Amino acid sequence: MDNPWWVGLAPLLGWCLDAVINTRRWEPLLPRLVQRGGERLEFVMRTGLAGKPERAGLILAAWLLGGTWVIGWGITQTAWVFGEGAPGKFVVWVILFFLLFGTRRRSAAGGDVMRSLLAENADVAGQWLHHIEGEPVDGSPQAIARATVHRMSESVVEKALLVTFWGVTLGMGVALMAACVHELAGHSRRSDSPDDPLWKYTLKAEYWLTLPAAWFSVIVVYLVIPLAGGSRARAMAGFLNHKGSAPLRRIALGVESGLGVTQTQTVEQKVVDPIAPEDIQRSVIILWTASFVGVAAMSGITALVFRFIGG
Repeated sequence: MDNPWWVGLAPLLGWCLDAVINTRRWEPLLPRLVQRGGERLEFVMRTGLAGKPERAGLILAAWLLGGTWVIGWGITQTAWVFGEGAPGKFVVWVILFFLLFGTRRRSAAGGDVMRSLLAENADVAGQWLHHIEGEPVDGSPQAIARATVHRMSESVVEKALLVTFWGVTLGMGVALMAACVHELAGHSRRSDSPDDPLWKYTLKAEYWLTLPAAWFSVIVVYLVIPLAGGSRARAMAGFLNHKGSAPLRRIALGVESGLGVTQTQTVEQKVVDPIAPEDIQRSVIILWTASFVGVAAMSGITALVFRFIGG
């Protein structure tokens, strides 16, 4: 396929649509579809390979990876054929990126938590947090604010740069694969049996899909964190000092270190930096600026590649 240079701008246009169109009511759409598909696959694997969880988990991961890639690839190819080439592909890419992004929806939820905390209504803040956290959190205002900052920081990857990274490097098939695998992996971690061997290979796939996107994201966060009053050196140190953590958690810990709201455990005692509801706003600033800069950079590079190499 010959791609005109403007096809590379599809992620940026999708991000702009996400920024200006209020789609909070659509937010559960992808998670609901992915969870239903995952539950059906899980039922088939458990029924057909009862007593062989390792093999069932391997087949489950293979079906998940292959199936989502085929769907994404098939949508793109169909758009190319019936959309008269590049224009059809461009439109479908913009729509898919728009649906997979979630910067506005996630930042709006963070704002709801912050306003509730400022109004000294921790119960309502906890309810808003549940929509973006999905796991039980200590009901204290400090714990709610810290968990919200953590989720805003992770959202730089999961709500923007994960699908952007894979979409522009290996196509929408891999972008959709990464989004679905990440969603199912998160669902399995929140289940009653997070260590279920059936999800072992899916969790491994999620790790390797999120790792390169996380490294790209930390470069972007390093550039923009001063805009929120953070420290570049502390942010990078926070990311590099947690090699054993999951990629998204490393990003969140780096942002928390950069903003000075870390919570660490030393040999002698637990060290907790103070945190305020206003720190949620700082993390939202990072979410907006990092996602925009990352998407714009990847779109610009892709447009240049299509212009001078692939066009």
